[in-house]
Amino acid sequence: MADSDTATDDKPTADLLIVDNAFQVRNILVRYLEEAGYRCITAASVDEAKALLATRPVDMILSDIDMPGVSGIELFRYAATACPDTPIIVVSVIDTPQKAKEVLEFGVYGYIVKPFTRNIVLITIENALRRKQLEAEKGKYLRHLEEQVRQRTENLSSQLLFHQNIINSIPIPIFYKDHHGRYQGCNTAFESIVGQDRESILGKTVTEIAFRLPADFVQDMDRRVIEEPCRLSYEAAIDDNEGYPRHVIFNKARYPDVNGEIAGVVGVMTDITECRQIEAELRVSEEKFRQIVENIGIGVAVLGQKMDVLWMNSRMSEWFAEARAGEGMVCYHSFIKPPRDAPCSRCPTVRALKEGVRCEATFGEALAVRKRQFRIIASPIHDKDDRVVAAIELVEDITEKTAIERDRQQAQKLESIGQLAAGIAHEINTPTQYIGDNTRFIQEATDDLMGVLSACTDLLAAVKAGAPTRRVVQALEQRIEAADLDYLRTEMPLAIEQTLEGITRVSDIVTSMRRFSHPGSDRKSPVDLNEALESTVTVARNEWKYVADLEVDLDPELPPVRCLPGEMNQVFLNLLINAAQAIYDATDNGKTGKGRIRISTRGNGKTVQICVADNGGGIPESIRERVFDPFFTTKAVGRGTGQGLAIAHAVITEKHGGTIHFESREGGGTVFIIDLPIGPTDRQGKFGQTDSGVSS
Repeated sequence: MADSDTATDDKPTADLLIVDNAFQVRNILVRYLEEAGYRCITAASVDEAKALLATRPVDMILSDIDMPGVSGIELFRYAATACPDTPIIVVSVIDTPQKAKEVLEFGVYGYIVKPFTRNIVLITIENALRRKQLEAEKGKYLRHLEEQVRQRTENLSSQLLFHQNIINSIPIPIFYKDHHGRYQGCNTAFESIVGQDRESILGKTVTEIAFRLPADFVQDMDRRVIEEPCRLSYEAAIDDNEGYPRHVIFNKARYPDVNGEIAGVVGVMTDITECRQIEAELRVSEEKFRQIVENIGIGVAVLGQKMDVLWMNSRMSEWFAEARAGEGMVCYHSFIKPPRDAPCSRCPTVRALKEGVRCEATFGEALAVRKRQFRIIASPIHDKDDRVVAAIELVEDITEKTAIERDRQQAQKLESIGQLAAGIAHEINTPTQYIGDNTRFIQEATDDLMGVLSACTDLLAAVKAGAPTRRVVQALEQRIEAADLDYLRTEMPLAIEQTLEGITRVSDIVTSMRRFSHPGSDRKSPVDLNEALESTVTVARNEWKYVADLEVDLDPELPPVRCLPGEMNQVFLNLLINAAQAIYDATDNGKTGKGRIRISTRGNGKTVQICVADNGGGIPESIRERVFDPFFTTKAVGRGTGQGLAIAHAVITEKHGGTIHFESREGGGTVFIIDLPIGPTDRQGKFGQTDSGVSS
């Protein structure tokens, strides 16, 4: 067994517990794993493993199933309670579906079948540790989101209560006095504030009801209004009719009598107690909101009509240290190096400001923030007249998210390749078998013919020499009879024809596999979708030929479409395998007859449509909304992970700006319909790299 360089320069660090009664297996695993940088401890039995787990934690358990004494499954039950977060990988010679199903019910992270290779062990462990890390990050992220939702819900509820209080509780007391300060009239709101009815108030001065109002201060303000031709506004603290302190604003002015002489003072009291309380609470709320925006984990910036940076949070300041908000700096000078003279092509913020709609884009690395991927969402800010005056820009670093998505797609692709491997081998073995048989037949026939030819040569030599030919002719006749020339004349051309057909078939399979396995690329290129579909049909032939007849109706005028070839091949494969499995289930593994799969393409000048239809059992109404959800599947364990359609949806909608939907009838089959735009979709990103797709 040849080892390949699988471990990276950065050695992994993890504690692994290896449980196997076979000393040689434990030694091999320890050697493989310690060479890769892992720390290993071993146990020869389940009881010994339990004892080790009780004294020290480990990052992963690798265990056989069938061992003398206690089964490895008992260890899995123990680990599920004692260390539920520790991944488990099965290492066993047993590879029956029933045993695998029993083990998978424990949620194991991998299943390595003995004999194994170093690469299989290292890849399985690395994938399991990666899965554990992703699950931990997902849990942390979900908890963070839940806390944000809770805080935002609390803030919104609080602010709603504040506004409702303002509407329901602001009174407007009104009063007027003569120039001696005696009350001449008031409204019911003033009565409520003072705590007396109108009849008790009229004719009195503020001093006589001073237990409710600051009498001396009020009289000073009244005197000032009468003596000076002015309107006066001031704030005062009073007690309401129940003795509670209130904050009010007095607005006062003098009014004349019928002769134009100063008659007195008219005033309005605005109760701003709730306003003051709300202001304090809003300051707290604003501080909370500011803290959320500052620590939300994504960049937030406000840009003006001229793309000038009005404000940005701390994350934007970290990414773009030379940018200064509020100093007239424009984004295309501040966020990239070297600075540009105009906004970037296809910038979502430019569109948001111009069109007043929410726009979104994904961009490659920025010169100012190297080796990163960004997702930018720009939303317009309107003034009271609904004019767009600015835009808010949310900048999310999706580098890690993109890497996770790439890993998820690669894992699904590996799953598909593994699923196809046996079928492709069978497809190649069949023509190889009859090529070999025919070649051996031709070899034997050639030997017979060479014998006839040798006898003919002897006869010719005898004739030329004038020697007796009877014996030589008899030998030739014997050779001809032994060779059965009539049979060879019939069968040899057929054998050669079948051999050439077999070679052509193998060549077609290899060519299709090469096209299907197009290496991944971050750049789109023109792709013949008809050719891609034909290659997919060929490499997946063993998946559908036993359960369905396949019909291909491809538009010969279909133009090339700019897309990611490898990812489109994966989408086509997922849909074809799903169709075959749907027919498999509906026909009881073909026992009730073959089904039908139909693949078609059409172009209308602007888009290309690909349809994959089957006459299987259809999709139940109850689960149709979840078909494209990640990890959702109704298939049995071992037949699917629930990632195929989720990845197909992401590839079509997010990476190619297209659409994918389905039409289904229970008992009547399903058709998946893909629409892809024709023409270049790569765009120049805001930070100087090619954008993988823009949507708004």
